[in-house]
Amino acid sequence: HAGCEPNEILFVGDDLTADVIGSSHSGMNAVWLRRSPGGVPKVSLPESFPASAFQIQQLQELCVDA
Repeated sequence: HAGCEPNEILFVGDDLTADVIGSSHSGMNAVWLRRSPGGVPKVSLPESFPASAFQIQQLQELCVDA
């Protein structure tokens, strides 16, 4: 146990159901890593996509300039 509350965790995963929806239902903040050749296809998000979740194409998008 890391001593964190679920809402203090940023869970990054590439599986919409297992990673994003699962972590959101557990109270964690979620990031959907949508890697695909040629960029992210423009698709409608499923209704189950958590409103609080983010989408990224590369892990570098998580970095913040200090």
